[in-house]
Amino acid sequence: MNDSRKTHFSTITSSIYESLIRNSNGVLGGRFLLAVSGGADSLALLYAMKEIQAVYACELFVITVDHNLREDSASDAEFVKRHCNALGIACSVCRLAEGLVEERARMRKKGVEEAARFLRLHAFEAEAEKRGVDAILTAHTRNDLLETRIMRFFQGASLESLEGIAECRGLYLRPMLRVDRRDVVQFLKDKGLAWREDSTNAETRWLRNRVRHILIPALEECFANPYSGAEKTLRLLGLDAALVADYYEQAKNTEPKCVWSMVGNAEADATSLRCDGAAFLSLPLALKLRFLKEGLTALSVQKRVPLEILEALANISIEKASICSGGLCFVLNDGELVLSLEDRRTASADESGGYLLFVEECGRYSLPFGACTVYKHEDGGIFVKAESDLSEGIGAFSFPFYIRSRFPGDRLGGKNGVMIKKILNDAQLPLVEREIIPIIEERGRISAVYGKVCGIKNYCVSSSAGD
Repeated sequence: MNDSRKTHFSTITSSIYESLIRNSNGVLGGRFLLAVSGGADSLALLYAMKEIQAVYACELFVITVDHNLREDSASDAEFVKRHCNALGIACSVCRLAEGLVEERARMRKKGVEEAARFLRLHAFEAEAEKRGVDAILTAHTRNDLLETRIMRFFQGASLESLEGIAECRGLYLRPMLRVDRRDVVQFLKDKGLAWREDSTNAETRWLRNRVRHILIPALEECFANPYSGAEKTLRLLGLDAALVADYYEQAKNTEPKCVWSMVGNAEADATSLRCDGAAFLSLPLALKLRFLKEGLTALSVQKRVPLEILEALANISIEKASICSGGLCFVLNDGELVLSLEDRRTASADESGGYLLFVEECGRYSLPFGACTVYKHEDGGIFVKAESDLSEGIGAFSFPFYIRSRFPGDRLGGKNGVMIKKILNDAQLPLVEREIIPIIEERGRISAVYGKVCGIKNYCVSSSAGD
């Protein structure tokens, strides 16, 4: 958009301006809440928006959140407030109570980083409502976008998820997604501005920091411009995805229609959905997976369901009319398919007499060999303890994991490990007990055989569990 008033803008300011125009129907104005931490990216957003405000009619407000996780976090908030005072911009400081982030992490059964983000966004939205703003602006950059895409790629993401951080979603606008962090640093240096460095940003215990400090520098050494390369690849894949999405909508609406409906009337707390069996079975695998994901969303399943579980459910057929996996059950009966949430505290049984239990939290669970407790050991790891076991149980493991019966070909510790069959043969375990002895599987790898349940010693490759 040609506008002579923006000719004096810096590269960063121009990029932010163009984003605002793209997401405001070509008319720049209104009220914006800026999320500013004091770091380089958000400080650049603050000063660039001040340049824009000097030319265009828009009102600016700032919020900064003190998570109370570091000793110097309060000084970061004061730093932001001083800059806002100098620029004549109203600044609100939200100080979270000491220990609140950790408490929320325990309540949500998530990490501290995710809990801090949850509370931060809650503070942003409360301030946005108070100020009556049109958008909340955050300072995510092109670098943040690549980091997110890399993490999701190696975690097994769909193409939609690989898109990463959306420029505009709901009340949130991220106008710096086309800005490189190196340009941010130069922008601040040109203005003679110092910024705050969060000491935890250098710690490689966080996945994003490991990607930022180890993986991306390696990519930059191997490729001239990994950023534009990734963007081109995703644009090409996006064209294919749009075609698949159109085909999916057509396929769902072709008679017999493939549509989820609630089982019963409890829509607010639905645990089961139904659909036409013939319609589902007629879909190609890629579309079956999409349809199953829609069902999981309707059932308010919050956790990421592994592709292996979705593929298992998608393999339902007239010959194999009941499949339970990962806390989900899919049953074909009289031409109707029902997708439901299992009782997650009770192991599901299969037609061969085996069992499978997906465990993602501490608690008491029911299994064929009796009840067991999953608990956090004083050393920090997760242990499994059967009621019949007088020791501390077996561990340590990390969530999520499976407790299941043995499968043919199982090996302790992976493909090069000892055969479970040999372990049981050497222990001279009776056949009936071989069918119930618990196997603990983590991320596709067998970590332990809980032998004490059946009167033999434990075998564990993930810890020094007692013999």
